[in-house]
Amino acid sequence: MRGRASLRELSMYTLLKRKLSGLEAEAVAFVHKLVTTPSVSFHEAEVASVVKKELEQLGYDKVIQDGYGNVVGVLFGRASQPSVLLASHMDTVAPASPESWHDDPY
Repeated sequence: MRGRASLRELSMYTLLKRKLSGLEAEAVAFVHKLVTTPSVSFHEAEVASVVKKELEQLGYDKVIQDGYGNVVGVLFGRASQPSVLLASHMDTVAPASPESWHDDPY
């Protein structure tokens, strides 16, 4: 049968693209929330909470926060396809010279 591919035939890229289709405004809002949440090294709990909540709302299959505050989101794929790992960090450097800012850096 031609036409619609079965889930087994879809690549992880296609699955992710379909899952995220139409979420551009939400993605921008999420990034805005990230950059406006203070997350200086060793004080990332608030931004970790933002990330965890977003992954849960996006429907990730599994969301874990470990004792160090790291957040891991898992989307189950297909065993026969290669895995994709995206790694990042949530901490930032403290803004230098707060008095030199015209606006709040966050």
